[in-house]
Amino acid sequence: MKYYTSIEQSKKLLELGLDPNTADMEYLLHRDDGSTVLGSPFIKDDLAERGEERVFDYLPCWSVGALIDAMPMIKYKDYPKEYPILRHWDGYQFDTYAHATQYYDNLIEAAYEMVIWLLKNNYIKKK
Repeated sequence: MKYYTSIEQSKKLLELGLDPNTADMEYLLHRDDGSTVLGSPFIKDDLAERGEERVFDYLPCWSVGALIDAMPMIKYKDYPKEYPILRHWDGYQFDTYAHATQYYDNLIEAAYEMVIWLLKNNYIKKK
């Protein structure tokens, strides 16, 4: 099971306005040979020290934790505290302030789809 967004998912999140500063990893896309490496945002510093940063394009990548951190908490009118919008019972599900709307077996897919929904419905501030 993977725990981070794919290149296509990362591009979609950026396209919809998710703040790239919320990402906790990066794809390094080599301009010459087309290879891809996944690394931490700190890898730019290492490459810059070696003079290699100019051969890569960078694309933010989100882990499950970073996507969950981007989600708002929800508050039900009859309950005193806030709850995470993404829950796990018999599978992963996300709750859209009223009821569970989707169930997923894969946590990254559930988190990604929830953030997409939140962005499209203006529950996450766009960059």
